[in-house]
Amino acid sequence: MAAPPEGSDPEWPPTNTQGASTEIITGDFSPPSEFRRVTRQYKRRKDGTTAKEITRGPLFEFSGSGDGRSTCAGEILRVITDLRETITQQNETIQKIASDLTEIEADQQHLKSQNAELQEEAQALRAKLNTLLGTGPTRSWAEVAAREPLQGPNVAPKPPKKELNCVRISTRRTPDDDEDGNDRFGTYLPTDMANAKIRSALLSTDPTKDAQVAGIGTTKTGYVIRFRDTQSAEKAQNNTEWLQELGNDTKLVRPRFGVVVHRTPTEDFDLEGNKKLGIDKLMEENDLSSKGFQIEDIAWLKKKDHPLGTSASLEVHRECGTIPD
Repeated sequence: MAAPPEGSDPEWPPTNTQGASTEIITGDFSPPSEFRRVTRQYKRRKDGTTAKEITRGPLFEFSGSGDGRSTCAGEILRVITDLRETITQQNETIQKIASDLTEIEADQQHLKSQNAELQEEAQALRAKLNTLLGTGPTRSWAEVAAREPLQGPNVAPKPPKKELNCVRISTRRTPDDDEDGNDRFGTYLPTDMANAKIRSALLSTDPTKDAQVAGIGTTKTGYVIRFRDTQSAEKAQNNTEWLQELGNDTKLVRPRFGVVVHRTPTEDFDLEGNKKLGIDKLMEENDLSSKGFQIEDIAWLKKKDHPLGTSASLEVHRECGTIPD
């Protein structure tokens, strides 16, 4: 029987039952230090355990990391509690976001319903408009312009314009070398003097003596007279005898429109010498007098420096409401 190796357990059984001589290679088969430390602590607790040691929580020591730190169960419980609180907060946040999304979806549905109602109203208005305008054949611009505008039952009449009560007159400028000293009527007179002369001229004739003047203003070529009512203005426009009382070639100023006659023979009109003869000729050739039309002025359309040729464009100024286009 072979002798046990030195330093081994005396009760170590032999491995060679035949009594043969066997060479045994010894080595270090001892457990690691961590295992031995835990085993010794377990034996001590098992041999002498007291009531105080039983109530104390188990201590887990991890020395494999090499830093010698230990983690007790209290710290693990604290970490678990913190994690539970974090999870609870996250759940509350998720629930709040879900409720917000529900409100947003409800608002979207409300907006969609409003949009549908507006579209229905727009379609109803479009149908009414098509009914009012009619669905007949396409009309020309002239037919559309000639058609009277649609007026509702509650359309209030427009107030009369102040221009309807105004009459404009033109006159010549008073010469600076006027030696008569009569203060003749002319342009750029003081307002009080012009007002007195105009009122005196209106009172001098029977048709206009009842006309009531509200005020007088000055223009570049004469004056604008504002009457208190339309009847007074019409009397002053229709009866021009009072203009002769003012003198100095005073006349009414009416809105004028120009009609251009191209390729007019220049030898037939002497506008510088006798313009009235040219106006009478146009009135006679076109039979305008019998139709109630009146020409106020005529002029050549040319530059001042250019001489007249055998023909040129003649501009005929007509009063508002006279001479058809």
